[in-house]
Amino acid sequence: MIPGKQGCILINGRVSTVTGGYAYQVYATSKHAIIGLMKNTAAILGQFGIRVNCIYSFVVVTIMATDYFPDKDVKWIEDYACKISNLEGAVLTADDVAKAVVYFWERRLQIYQWTQFYN
Repeated sequence: MIPGKQGCILINGRVSTVTGGYAYQVYATSKHAIIGLMKNTAAILGQFGIRVNCIYSFVVVTIMATDYFPDKDVKWIEDYACKISNLEGAVLTADDVAKAVVYFWERRLQIYQWTQFYN
């Protein structure tokens, strides 16, 4: 990417770095480290025209989510996510996160440098 003076690095963050109480402390701490890595990498690589961004997602029903709620089914996890989300009735899926990644990767606009996106 550096020789070509262009590129895009998208990092997967989590809402637990901006809103407390949704995850174990160790998990939230590790996600804070990722945000620090994103900001510093963006500062270093920005001079080469390489964008580094982070997409923050909320609860997505994955194996990790079902492991976090071992006694609950997928429907309960989705309902819980809707209940505590600010987008009433919206269920975030892995496909939604993938679409956000493609959206920001396809738009190679410099205005997005160092920006954090919430979905």
